[in-house]
Amino acid sequence: MQSNNSTKPIRRVVNIAEALSKLGTIPQVLAQKDVIDQVRTTEFWETASLADLEKVRVAMRD
Repeated sequence: MQSNNSTKPIRRVVNIAEALSKLGTIPQVLAQKDVIDQVRTTEFWETASLADLEKVRVAMRD
């Protein structure tokens, strides 16, 4: 996560989260609003642990 190779996957997740945030009328999106908002921030990616990334993966996979 600390190498330059991580920026592309991180950007992809952020782009997906930004797209999902525009779909706020869908119940599944509303249920994960906190996670979606969190991954859109730079602060999340600066301090994210493996457990945090797993939480995001599980929340956003559906």
